[in-house]
Amino acid sequence: MENIALNIPETMPNISFVEKKTYHHGSLRETVLEISKKLIEEKGIHDFSLREVARLAGVSRTAPYRHFPDKESVLLAIAEEAYAKVTEAMQVVVQRSGDKPVIAVQELIVIYVKFMVESKRHFEFLFGSFIRDKVYRQRLMMAREKMAATIDEMVRRTRMMKGDSALQVKIMGAGTWALMHGVASLICEEQLSSEIYTEGKLEYFSRQCAQTFIKGLAN
Repeated sequence: MENIALNIPETMPNISFVEKKTYHHGSLRETVLEISKKLIEEKGIHDFSLREVARLAGVSRTAPYRHFPDKESVLLAIAEEAYAKVTEAMQVVVQRSGDKPVIAVQELIVIYVKFMVESKRHFEFLFGSFIRDKVYRQRLMMAREKMAATIDEMVRRTRMMKGDSALQVKIMGAGTWALMHGVASLICEEQLSSEIYTEGKLEYFSRQCAQTFIKGLAN
């Protein structure tokens, strides 16, 4: 498979979790989210609390509750934002894919793997393992499904000339996502030897995995 990169603009959405922002009156919600992301990066989910978020924001202990009723709602907001950014980045690829849907699938895989690995502290709760509220979990599923729909669309375009049924395309879409998530999981959980993967090889490794997968997808 020839390694052809799509013409993705340099203005592609920044899909990093952590952004540098300063708190101003009226932007407390955004400040709570940014500080929460940083605390999760530093300490993990278990040691992150809204009380500490309030202290770092320089507001009263109750101030964050004006926007978030509980800790889970903060995790949900971070996860929804993350999925929205990944989906937006993927949709840029879709819009520019033209007659190269197979190459676009490769780019979607790379986007997903890089994002998850670069935000690995958030990896576990993006899939609801620390979100118990049923309504929150449903909202999280909807955010994931929107991203998955973007993947499915590119798989459909890749397979549309092969005569596959709608169900077969959906299964292939799920398989594509499984590959993305599996590669990201192996890296995040440090299950790969240094001979295969090192931190500086993220782009190369994810792209090689993607190319291996799409050779089969295109046939």
